[in-house]
Amino acid sequence: MMLTVLGSGSSGNCYIVGSSNERVLLDCGLTQREILRGLNFNVAVVDAILLTHEHKDHALSARAFHKMGVPVYSGTETSHKCEYVRPVSALKPFSAGKFNIIGFPLPHDETPNMGFLMRHPDMGTLLYMTDFAYCPYNFKKVGINHLMVECNYCESDLDIDDDAYKHRVQGHAALNTTKGVIRANMTDALKTVTIIHVSSNYGNPDRMLTEVKSIVGDGVEVNIAVPGLTIQL
Repeated sequence: MMLTVLGSGSSGNCYIVGSSNERVLLDCGLTQREILRGLNFNVAVVDAILLTHEHKDHALSARAFHKMGVPVYSGTETSHKCEYVRPVSALKPFSAGKFNIIGFPLPHDETPNMGFLMRHPDMGTLLYMTDFAYCPYNFKKVGINHLMVECNYCESDLDIDDDAYKHRVQGHAALNTTKGVIRANMTDALKTVTIIHVSSNYGNPDRMLTEVKSIVGDGVEVNIAVPGLTIQL
């Protein structure tokens, strides 16, 4: 099983999790053609799209893939705004192919948002959380193997006069928030941490990488998500 990053950040988020014959897309905030190219134009192997929320940088091509027959799952509130979405009840398990999935709400300013916990026999457990101010849940007892977690900005680098200041602090994870999530959920089962949705203006990838590595130690692979990155799961 592999994780492939097609896009990460405000310009567009999309990740492929799976193998050559079964895949799940985590968000689809790139153009349809960009995503198709990442799939080698093989849509038939996509079991589902897990959509965190309705914003364009996560949902740009969701409708297009729905029209191609790919089921798009997200929270109930998002399904009320996007008629192509299959509603997911919070904390209620569902399946897509061999993937067992649980969705859970995450605070993203005033926009309904959902994180996802996934399990597959060939991958173990993967936790995907992005665009959140804090996480009200703890998954330590699950034994997370792979963590994909937003680290959008460093508090010390923020500009309080920025028009997007309020949305950023109420809807995105700061470095200290991300570190807290990792500490709260890491066990000896953790194998990889992928830092996603880093702000181009207020993120510091080198600092984020260094500080996360200091928490998880040398036995855990830590990466910053950039287009083209592939990770063995």
